[in-house]
Amino acid sequence: MDKKTSIELNFLLAGGMEGGLTDEQRSRLNELLERTQESRSYALEIYRISAGLKKSAKAAEAFSQRESPEDFTQRFILDNSIGSPELLRLGKKEQDKPEETEPDICECAEQKRKVSMPNLILAASSAAALIFLLLWANLAPGRLPSEQVGVLSEAMDTSWAEKAEVLNVGDDVFTNSAAIALDEGFIEIELNSGVSFTAEGPASFEVISDDQIELSYGELYVTVPNQAVGFQVTTENSKIIDLGTEFGVSQEISGDTEVHVTKGKTSFVTRKFVSTNHININEKTAYCFDVSTKKILEVNFRENKFVREFDTDKRIVWRGGPIKLADIVAGGNGMNNLNVKREAISPGTGKVSQSLLLRNYVKESIELKKTHFAFHPVESNPFVDGVFVPKGGEETCTVNSKGHIFQECPPTDGRYWTYICNIQSYNLDFQGWKKQRELNNFRRASRHAGIFIHPNAGITFDLNKFREITEAEKFTFKFSTLISSSDKTDNGKADFWVLTDGELRYKRLKATAEMGVENEQIHIDSDTDFLTLVTTGGGNGNGNDRCIFEEPVLIAE
Repeated sequence: MDKKTSIELNFLLAGGMEGGLTDEQRSRLNELLERTQESRSYALEIYRISAGLKKSAKAAEAFSQRESPEDFTQRFILDNSIGSPELLRLGKKEQDKPEETEPDICECAEQKRKVSMPNLILAASSAAALIFLLLWANLAPGRLPSEQVGVLSEAMDTSWAEKAEVLNVGDDVFTNSAAIALDEGFIEIELNSGVSFTAEGPASFEVISDDQIELSYGELYVTVPNQAVGFQVTTENSKIIDLGTEFGVSQEISGDTEVHVTKGKTSFVTRKFVSTNHININEKTAYCFDVSTKKILEVNFRENKFVREFDTDKRIVWRGGPIKLADIVAGGNGMNNLNVKREAISPGTGKVSQSLLLRNYVKESIELKKTHFAFHPVESNPFVDGVFVPKGGEETCTVNSKGHIFQECPPTDGRYWTYICNIQSYNLDFQGWKKQRELNNFRRASRHAGIFIHPNAGITFDLNKFREITEAEKFTFKFSTLISSSDKTDNGKADFWVLTDGELRYKRLKATAEMGVENEQIHIDSDTDFLTLVTTGGGNGNGNDRCIFEEPVLIAE
């Protein structure tokens, strides 16, 4: 049997002998036993041991021969009060009785061996417990000699617990060493098995081996590659066994354990007295072990509960939520808090401004300089590849730094009205939201989550920069398009365009404010480098064309 099957079979056998399997688990046990002769032979041997312990007094002798009363099995049974109080009292050592005088010569029958009844009762009552403990010992973290099993690969804003060992980036991580205790900040550890995990302070854990972590308290997010399936996170009351996944574990000091599975599947096993609770958790679901009720309960899966990735240089902490492109346009990173900055970008130059300028086409567009229609890199923003003014017609419209061409670009007058910005900047500078609300054509929720691109203008995002942070290969781009009503009676018409690597993926032509909102989403493959958003004047100039890409987000897959 492989390691994964052996682990699963052990737990199912233990639960079956205690009568605690669900219908699903019983069906799974039957499936494993039918699969190979090896699994059936293994199960038969376990059942034989169990039957022997239940029928024989040898278990009592084994108990009496223990060198120390601190033996784990004895202590476990006594601490958990297995059996009745009367049984425990019977288990105490009896007072020695005075020896009786025997005659010098007697004819005696063969003496029968005396068996201590209390010990026999104790052995019989705990036979199932012994079997379970035998299996648990086979799965529990083993204390190996200290060895190097990983390295601290990244750290950010760390504050270590008092008396805890201070680790620096690049330091080796060893087994059988003091617990890694973090009061604040974030660390990432890469294990030799290929497993990597992040921890957010406050947290305390020990690395038992390169495929086992023992978490005392705090939050871990674990990524397990295919070759490391079977990786385990253990807590005081539970064990989480990876079955090919990404998952987060939250351990409270009270003993409650919460498991959120992002991808794949895990096995969640909790220790309850001498029996176990066992459930498989599929992706996008979460469960919690409530130590007060001794029950596993389903809870809401939270996509952004755990820190998955962080970048010390860029000061980015990503918890798995959507990447907000409106925040990036304003100078943020789209992954932390929104709108900490209010930057805007000129489509005619690529320059970034802290304030929004009106009608700057008078200075830049009216002369229609040749450079005006070039692609302009935005060097100050790592996630924005660049911006441009679409011309179309006889002009070639380059939309990214690799030279991809917007072949379907319509002819325009080459003018743009203002900078590309997010809705917050637009509202603060022009109080535009008040007018839009009065005209009942702009949803209040989007005032901090939209990109304002007044024709004629385009902006391109570098998808590989997002991949560096999230380690995701594919994305889904979700957005809506609308034109906000202006303060003029004659609202304009405009076109919306979305491109990936210069290829047209979405268009909405001659849209007006009266048409309202249109929702869309686009799948982006792993070999796509750029995402481009464009607006053009709709064939009647660009007057009053207040184009908005509402709530544009990238969702990592």
